[in-house]
Amino acid sequence: MDGQRTNATASGPTIRLVIVAALAILATTGALAQDHSAHASPMPGMPGMASAAPQSLWSHWQIIATVVTLIVLLVLWLVYRAVRPKWLHPGVLTGVALLLCAYFVTSYVVARYKRPGQMSVIEAQAMDMTAMRAPKGTVPVATEVLKRADFAPSVTYTGTVVAYTDQDVYPRVAGTIVSMPVYPGDRVTAGQLLVRLDEAELSAREREAQWMHESARRAKTTSEREAGMATASRRQAEAEVAKSQQEVKVMQRDADAAAAMVREASREIDRAERNVETSREELGGAEAAREAMQAEIRMAQEALTTAQADIDSAQADVAYWDEEIKREKQLLDVGAVSTEEYQREDAAAKAAHAKLAQAQSTVAERKQAVSAAEARSKQAAADVAAARKRVAAMEAERDKAQAGRERAQADAEAAIARVDQAKAEVRAAEGMRDEKAAGVQAASARVGEAQANVSQQAAGLAVARTVRGYTEIRATRAGCVTQRLVSPGVLVSPGNPILRVAEISRVRLQAYVAEDDLKLLHLGDRVEAASPKLPGGKLEAQITSIFPASDPATRTSTVEAVVDNAGYGLFPGDAVAMRLFGAPQAHVLTVPNSAIVMRTEAKSGPSSGQEPTVWLAAAGTADSAAKPTYTCPMHPEVRSGKPGICPKCKMDLVPEKAVPGAAAKPMYTCPMHPEVRSDKPGICPKCKMDLVPEKTSVGGAVKVARQVAVTLGATDGMRTVVLTGLREDDEVIVKGHENLHEGDAVFAVPWGDQGPLELPPAPAMGEASEGSEGSTH
Repeated sequence: MDGQRTNATASGPTIRLVIVAALAILATTGALAQDHSAHASPMPGMPGMASAAPQSLWSHWQIIATVVTLIVLLVLWLVYRAVRPKWLHPGVLTGVALLLCAYFVTSYVVARYKRPGQMSVIEAQAMDMTAMRAPKGTVPVATEVLKRADFAPSVTYTGTVVAYTDQDVYPRVAGTIVSMPVYPGDRVTAGQLLVRLDEAELSAREREAQWMHESARRAKTTSEREAGMATASRRQAEAEVAKSQQEVKVMQRDADAAAAMVREASREIDRAERNVETSREELGGAEAAREAMQAEIRMAQEALTTAQADIDSAQADVAYWDEEIKREKQLLDVGAVSTEEYQREDAAAKAAHAKLAQAQSTVAERKQAVSAAEARSKQAAADVAAARKRVAAMEAERDKAQAGRERAQADAEAAIARVDQAKAEVRAAEGMRDEKAAGVQAASARVGEAQANVSQQAAGLAVARTVRGYTEIRATRAGCVTQRLVSPGVLVSPGNPILRVAEISRVRLQAYVAEDDLKLLHLGDRVEAASPKLPGGKLEAQITSIFPASDPATRTSTVEAVVDNAGYGLFPGDAVAMRLFGAPQAHVLTVPNSAIVMRTEAKSGPSSGQEPTVWLAAAGTADSAAKPTYTCPMHPEVRSGKPGICPKCKMDLVPEKAVPGAAAKPMYTCPMHPEVRSDKPGICPKCKMDLVPEKTSVGGAVKVARQVAVTLGATDGMRTVVLTGLREDDEVIVKGHENLHEGDAVFAVPWGDQGPLELPPAPAMGEASEGSEGSTH
């Protein structure tokens, strides 16, 4: 009894602990379930979210937590009764039970007595502020009604002023600058003196060159007199040579005549040789033909022998079959053989007779062939004999021609000997003439040397005078001095620049244009250049050059316009704003660039793109859309004017108004959680605030925001051409569209640089509180 009493005493605290914890959990669960059921009746399920009602999820969670807690406490009590570990003290269990009771009681108090709209710290941090938006009908926007008009696309770049021509002035000789009468900013004309160098040393060199030039001229005169005497002696020798050459010509004519006779005899020999060869070829052909005819005779005789053998064989067959037919006839008459057998034997006998006749015909043909071949052989033998006679005649003619050529050859050799003797006499005369000519050449060479020396000294004198002229550096063209690199008194040398002169009466305006903009521009297109240094602040020009090369680093090309700069208002290096105009486009729709919104396209693939869109203010109400609106079942804040994919969970968007006539019913939403929507009044399950009607109109007629995709064309930096997606008289939202959603009611108001200048009129109070009795807002 004492042991039982002790066990009962020891287990008393544990049992009390379990009972207290169970009662606290049950009480808290019942209170929460009652409180939630009281508020759940007016709150309908959201479209597509019926399985996620917050009240049902909370009650189930409380039941599961209660069961798990009771099971854990029961297991701990059983462990304590069976093992009694030191760490499982009754005080520990009591503390855990009290903590659980405190947690459930606190949860109940917070859920029961929290004010509408009040959030905990965790709820406030987890709240998606980007999903919040103002109630429909209160969005102020700036709009523009589209009209077709002419449009000139343009791009604006910062350009640089470049001199039309830019020249560095270099000295061509070394010297000290003694004078520099120009200064940066001075205007110079072509031929104007820019720099003067010290010329004392160069003047001395010029005088030395003058003296050497005079000495060369005197030496040239002496050489010319000697050359005249040598020329007279050469003329006398040339006369002797001419006489000897005349004699050579006479002898040469005789030699040429003898050589002509030799050549004629050689030609006769060649003709005779060719005739001999031709006759021999004819003889060879005739002999070959005779041999062929003899071969043909032999073949014909062999064929005749074969044919005669065939006749003998055929005659033997005929004799056999004649006897056989007689015997068969006798047998047929006595009936020893049948008629059919007799007919076969008779057919074979007839065939033997036919074969004999054919062999006899063949023998006749072969005999005729042998006769024809023998006749042709006789004719070929006659041709051979005639050919041999012609060969003998041609050989006789050839021997005769060879004898004539030998006689002509002897005459030619004698004439050549006489010519050689005359040429020897000419060579002797020419030797004398050449000797005299060598004297003339020597004298002429001395004259040439003297003339070259004179020319050399004249060139040296000209160089000296020219170099002395280099001490004065003059402008090659009109321009303006932009920089003086050295000062007077400085020793300069070739390669060191002294001045920089630029022609800036005309200047080049150059801009580096991107590839996408370059395709809009052409030579002759209008350019508007702006600079505070220009009269009136800007000037008009035309594109004069588009450089056919791109910078590989920036992918830009240079576009240039040449403009007049008579007043020197622009300096090289100045920056100008260049607005480059493309070809004008007639009767097109344009929108301000501020109206264009880039929308991320949701795609089923891994990639996504940016799509240009424009917000329209379409006629209608906030609840009657011109197009169906699509939303995500899991993220109702995601809405679109066309089917697509939710960017958050990648589920397909479904039509928001799937039930006919649903658009006519008022929709209620939470001001703090616009994704919470219902077709009945109720309480927001997130912040416990009363739902308010979505329909808020101004005067009963509103305009609804609609986002449409467009195709863009050229731009001028402020407006862009819209090729597709918009029509004339469409009202485009140009400002205030940053937080718009598809179907939002908008109100056009005046707009300034800082935002709307006034707000749209507030909705009627009755509309704001319709169907929300007991609202605490």
